[in-house]
Amino acid sequence: MALVLDDVDVHAEIRISDALPIDLIRSAIAVQLRTVSSIGQVHEYEPFMAQARSLREYMGVGVGHAQRIHGWTITRARTPEVRDTQRQNNRFYHYHIRGYYGVTDQGATELRFQRLIEAVCNAFRDQETDWELSGVCEYIEPPQVLRVDHVMLVGVLCHYVEILIVARTQIDW
Repeated sequence: MALVLDDVDVHAEIRISDALPIDLIRSAIAVQLRTVSSIGQVHEYEPFMAQARSLREYMGVGVGHAQRIHGWTITRARTPEVRDTQRQNNRFYHYHIRGYYGVTDQGATELRFQRLIEAVCNAFRDQETDWELSGVCEYIEPPQVLRVDHVMLVGVLCHYVEILIVARTQIDW
């Protein structure tokens, strides 16, 4: 796991005691995504690509002509904080999970992608019953599908979904 600060090596390993809640929660979300059958590539950040080759290397599954864009990214959108008690605050980490799946008519990709969206939501509902996303937060809210659409990624038409996961932590001060 890498900790990102201004002039710190983003690939440097950090001790678990140095890990921030944003790192732990994001990693736990990635682990949970990877439990979904046929999930494709899972990445803990949003890439910015200018070439189709980079996109296929980053989010492609399969080989040759059978290669398809099939990937997921995780990014923190915001983190509101509210006072809970005189010496404790609640932080609500809003993570957006974005899914991309290459469109083909002959493969009925729309139907497969819709089922995959439900499988992802179900995976997080399972965590919701435990409330704490593998022990890294106090609880998570039910997953929210914010948007299902189509997007062009470097000239490749893809199914697109954005799912919101909200994880709460408590901070003593």
